[in-house]
Amino acid sequence: MKYSIDTSSLIQGFRKIFPYEIVPTFWNKHLPSLIDSGELRATEVVRWELEEQDDELLNWVAGFGDLFIDLDEAVQKRVKEILRDHPRLVHRGRSTADPFVIALAETTDGCAVVCEENRKPTAPKMPDVCDARGVRCIRLLDLVRDKGFTY
Repeated sequence: MKYSIDTSSLIQGFRKIFPYEIVPTFWNKHLPSLIDSGELRATEVVRWELEEQDDELLNWVAGFGDLFIDLDEAVQKRVKEILRDHPRLVHRGRSTADPFVIALAETTDGCAVVCEENRKPTAPKMPDVCDARGVRCIRLLDLVRDKGFTY
């Protein structure tokens, strides 16, 4: 696996960055090829967040059961460490998947986090925590560039 994807990249990707109706190749060919090859994964907490919104994206991800990884002991242990070191990463009104996405990347050699959040040192977000922990953090568009996909 090379990429641990966050809910933000899936939602914003589907609706704004690479809208399904405009860039179907991304959703019907490129992303499925990354999932099938094992290069792209998400924790089941991302799936839980997607299930809060019953829409087309939820229907799309339902066809890719291999996308989601169950929470194992290593990821859960790493989440505890992340929250110990960065307690403000998760609080009311914020995504609960964030530490799990980072933990999945940390427990997988050479794995980058894919999210759409901006850095904000006064209220740490995923890119800030990734920077502090030495984890590469990229946007969905960077993943497309990494893979050389063109449209």
